[in-house]
Amino acid sequence: MLLELQSRPCYHMALRMLNYIVQFYLCLAENNPMAKAFPLPEVIPVVLYTGRRKWNGPLNISDLIAFRSDADPKRQAPIDFEYILLNAPLAPMDSNVDKY
Repeated sequence: MLLELQSRPCYHMALRMLNYIVQFYLCLAENNPMAKAFPLPEVIPVVLYTGRRKWNGPLNISDLIAFRSDADPKRQAPIDFEYILLNAPLAPMDSNVDKY
């Protein structure tokens, strides 16, 4: 699992998460002599968002790609990558609660 903690919305998060995974895979492939013998491990990308503003970024990277207006609408995106967004806004600090 790849876990990104985020307190502010990030419109391009799909691109950032994909980059993290590609960099991880490249590191494995380049630094592991057994990389050709085994498939790359599955990575589950998760963003834990704790901010108060509404999340504004698309979950799928294909929503960030501008397709030609004359392209076949049935055509698949060249990349199909999506992350999981867990929206868990933090409650405001209560002044009556002891601070750690």
